[in-house]
Amino acid sequence: VSTIPATYLLPDFLGQLFKESPAIFIRATEANSKDIIEKVAKSEVDLGIVGMKLPNDQCEFHELVVDDFVFIAPANPYYEELKKTKPNLKRLAKEPLIMRESGSGVKHTMEDILRSGGIDPGSLHPVAIMQGIEAIKQLVIKGYGTSFISALAVKNELARGEIISIPITGKDHSRFIYLVWNKNSYQSEVLRDLISRITEYFLHYGKNPEIH
Repeated sequence: VSTIPATYLLPDFLGQLFKESPAIFIRATEANSKDIIEKVAKSEVDLGIVGMKLPNDQCEFHELVVDDFVFIAPANPYYEELKKTKPNLKRLAKEPLIMRESGSGVKHTMEDILRSGGIDPGSLHPVAIMQGIEAIKQLVIKGYGTSFISALAVKNELARGEIISIPITGKDHSRFIYLVWNKNSYQSEVLRDLISRITEYFLHYGKNPEIH
């Protein structure tokens, strides 16, 4: 499971799964999306939940949930004033950026957002490249930089006023979270049942107040 779904989606699903099937056991490992897709393609893991889709003849991808992206900044007067100007992407990209490591779905989406605004991601000079989402959030909260990040990851921090979000102009800036499996590998009855449960759960995600 990649970072965003591992932290902000999987726990609620597992909570429901364990209520329905107390004897079930799942081993989950957190990694970046690119590595997970490669492991699924090699049949080293049965399933992956990832934040991007890559061309791979071995893999079947199923859309689970939409994940919106936001630009986050420290909650201080400078960024409050910047927000009022409704800055475009090129203006936001001039701020000190904190980025995710290569191979992550978050970085992949962030680069897509920048390209949509005519910005070459390779031309940027981030102040930091971090492996973890929590580290990025803490750096923004402490005022050391800004970032493009999953809205799922910062819902609580925004609600508490620890950071602010500045709307990203242009096209819709969202991605899918995908369930991925090897379409050429044998699937046991248990695995097929798990795939069915995951897809059914996320079919209603966000529509049931007990879920989201």
